[in-house]
Amino acid sequence: MGLVKQELGADKGAAFDAAEYLKAVPEPKKGLGRFGELFRSHPYVPKRVHALRLFATSALFASVTGQDTAGKPTAADIDKQVADLISVF
Repeated sequence: MGLVKQELGADKGAAFDAAEYLKAVPEPKKGLGRFGELFRSHPYVPKRVHALRLFATSALFASVTGQDTAGKPTAADIDKQVADLISVF
């Protein structure tokens, strides 16, 4: 929520539907928006939130939070998925 509010600004960030906003993940490697993302210092916020959600499914996160790590993707697997998610080309 904090990332989205920072992205939208204080006036718009107070009244937004987080689920609807996060559905707006631009299709990676398609469309003109990817060229705009080349000049940004960080990936689009929906992509960053999706990357955090991927990390939350990892064995590393499970081990740190005291959960069972069986069947969870390794950090290397998550790194590959996130790299694909945030890449522009």
